[in-house]
Amino acid sequence: MARKQRALPGPPPTYRRARAPRRRTPDRSPGSHRCGRIRLKLYRVFPHDDTAAPTNRGGALFVPAGSRGQIDNPDLYRVLYASSHPEGAVAEIFGRLAIWKAGDFVHANGNPYALATYDLADAALIFDLDDIDAMRSLHIQRPTSVITRDRRATQAWAREIYARHDWIGAGWWSYYDPSFKAFGLWDISLLALAKPPEPITVSSPCVIDAATTIIRQIDAGLRR
Repeated sequence: MARKQRALPGPPPTYRRARAPRRRTPDRSPGSHRCGRIRLKLYRVFPHDDTAAPTNRGGALFVPAGSRGQIDNPDLYRVLYASSHPEGAVAEIFGRLAIWKAGDFVHANGNPYALATYDLADAALIFDLDDIDAMRSLHIQRPTSVITRDRRATQAWAREIYARHDWIGAGWWSYYDPSFKAFGLWDISLLALAKPPEPITVSSPCVIDAATTIIRQIDAGLRR
């Protein structure tokens, strides 16, 4: 449903055609996909344990096994999901809820949710599904097939991208708002934590911005 969008802070993500592949030269035949060298920070909201090492459970670089995310194929790889914007990362976690209350920002395991900020090396190649040639190379006929809630469909195109061995992950427009870019990375060796994770609450600017953009209600007085 079309609606007036609120202006987001900062410049838009910058992409450019890659000059060299990560492992082998990608197919440049007509209709082949394009990729970009991502030159922006990535963001993720997750339940944070401030006593955990970054790669341990509760850390910003920990990738759990057996996740049921959009492009997970547990028999092949694990996926770390991130966003192009802090408010996009908030939307990915809490967008399914119509009302956001204070208690939602504490995970069931007792850890508070936090915002992680990452730097992705310029050499990282991510398959860009926000491109008509990229979709055609995967035999995707409709853009809705990219953000469908049918995991069999999204797992299938993710599996094909992974099998090509050129990309560390994939990027697509967010289900909640196309101004946010969503990412799924199965190779995080080029991803670095930019600063310590920051706890978020219903009063955090990124939470307020996310709620405004995707039209969600915040009720700071509700605890459960």
